Amino acid sequence: SDCEVGAKNARERSFLVWGDSHARVVASTVAQIAEEQGSKGLVVFRGGCAPLLRRPGSPSNMRVCAKTASLVETLLQGPGYQNVVLVARWANYAEGGGYRNGKWYKAAFDQGDVSKNRAAFSAALTATVDSILASGRTVTIVGPVPDLKLNPPDTIIRAMMHGEKANVRATFADFQARQIAVLPLLQRLSKRPGVRVVYPHESLCDAAICQTVDGAMPLYSDDNHLGVNGVALIRHELEAAIAPATKADVSERSTQ
Repeated sequence: SDCEVGAKNARERSFLVWGDSHARVVASTVAQIAEEQGSKGLVVFRGGCAPLLRRPGSPSNMRVCAKTASLVETLLQGPGYQNVVLVARWANYAEGGGYRNGKWYKAAFDQGDVSKNRAAFSAALTATVDSILASGRTVTIVGPVPDLKLNPPDTIIRAMMHGEKANVRATFADFQARQIAVLPLLQRLSKRPGVRVVYPHESLCDAAICQTVDGAMPLYSDDNHLGVNGVALIRHELEAAIAPATKADVSERSTQ
């Protein structure tokens, strides 16, 4: 879906949030933040579609993903949207798949070779960032939320039915292993003038574990999407993501 969010009396759409289902998850909170900031923008999301302008895709979603990328290209040819925010389940594309209900499934970029997956993803994201910068805009990338190998709500309910205590522990080491190709790429991109990266895991993880529950309340709605309580924990990162670029960001780019 595509939806305008934020303050209706704002003069123009100052930001564009583009992503897969992870963008959908944060859309309502982004809307609230934009309203408070007095800004407005557009949220564009398609499930399973990485926010990439040029990318290989699987037959099941290639057409809709290409259509979405074409829409974004058209938007970037017009005015507004000074800050383009990219949100996705990044490791799914870098690794060629992920877990769904405890089972591994193949996703876009799966080429039967993880090194090729990572190279293709890196090239596609870098080219997308370059294209957005070339249009005179800034880019903000929302980093990865920890992927899980289990579904916390389902695991908790099943344990309760059997009178047991659910084990929904997730380690920071697992997060790092899953994002082994993503985090270094985001760090490299963040060094470019006009590019910012915010990291939700900094509010969800410490040096040992990543939170999956708050008391008995799950922070996830499944094995990779945050629920309402989880999104509340990364509100600070979302505020930073849709905020206008700083003068330093703009001046650095103008001197290139």
